[in-house]
Amino acid sequence: VITFSGAFVLLYVGGDKLIFYAAIMSIAPTVVILIQINRARHRFAFCRVCARRLFDLERIRQMVMFGACDLFSSLGCVARDHGAALIINKLFGSEINSAYNVANQLSSQANSLASSMHGALMPAVTSHEGGGQHGEAISLSHRSCKFCTLLVLIFAVPLFIEADEVLRLWLVDPPEYAADLCRCVLVSAVCAKIGLGYHMAILAIGKVGVYQFTLGMVSYITVFLMYFFAKIFGVIGIGYAIIANSAALSLVRVLFAHRIVGIGFWYWIVRIVIPIAVVAAFSLSSGSFIAHAFTPSFIRICLTTATTISVLVSFSAFLVFDRRERLFALNEAARLKNKLVAGGFRKA
Repeated sequence: VITFSGAFVLLYVGGDKLIFYAAIMSIAPTVVILIQINRARHRFAFCRVCARRLFDLERIRQMVMFGACDLFSSLGCVARDHGAALIINKLFGSEINSAYNVANQLSSQANSLASSMHGALMPAVTSHEGGGQHGEAISLSHRSCKFCTLLVLIFAVPLFIEADEVLRLWLVDPPEYAADLCRCVLVSAVCAKIGLGYHMAILAIGKVGVYQFTLGMVSYITVFLMYFFAKIFGVIGIGYAIIANSAALSLVRVLFAHRIVGIGFWYWIVRIVIPIAVVAAFSLSSGSFIAHAFTPSFIRICLTTATTISVLVSFSAFLVFDRRERLFALNEAARLKNKLVAGGFRKA
């Protein structure tokens, strides 16, 4: 509401509107955070300021170390994301940079559902771990890896196949290399989600200092890897480096989860990575068959999407999910269906 109100006021504000817009975009999230802090202070006793702990040196040291490691990791993400744009601008020019921005926008849409589910599961994992239900927290982390990856694949597989046609319909004259970079960013999104569930478990336990530092180092190294790959492979080398970064981050998360949380590395390979890779391969093959059988068009995009999603859902039910997860998925689908039907009746 604050953001919309600020954007509406821009119609009537004189002077430098960009500065006013920047101020609104800074104020809006700050107000939301302050409301959340105030709400937490009233609802939960442990969220209130304890005066005697303000001068606890050991606690201050721990907080500073945690903040420093988290800042290092966050700056690594900033360096990676903006470093890619700088390298592309320096080596290939602004037109290729626009292709990279298009790829990021497409990836953002493909990630939307998975990001929402990850955000919804995060409090549950923390709650179970804090309540001593370690096994249930691990189980939710496994489910997050599976469900979030499959939610990305629902969008990523048809977009991977039909990237050229989707961009043509969307932009009419898409930038050069936009489709290739889109495919690389979509693969990167899948690689990132397949280990992201364990990130929640590590944060819930709280031993994150070395973990965050390692994630930051991987992101910093990726900047140099982008430049190196760009020199060897050209523009597409940036995409290869992005995929390598996501795969490395997932591997780091799994290895730290194995050491800190007790999650089995080979369990992740055998029960999550291999089944999802098989399902993705079947879905990609079926969609590619449709794409080669018909001429490029909006109808072909719809057929490809319907085919890949059907194969993905049906194969996942037997190859990826166990019995509990199938029941969970069916219950969630039934709940969503009832919600949509109820909403339809209310509108009628």
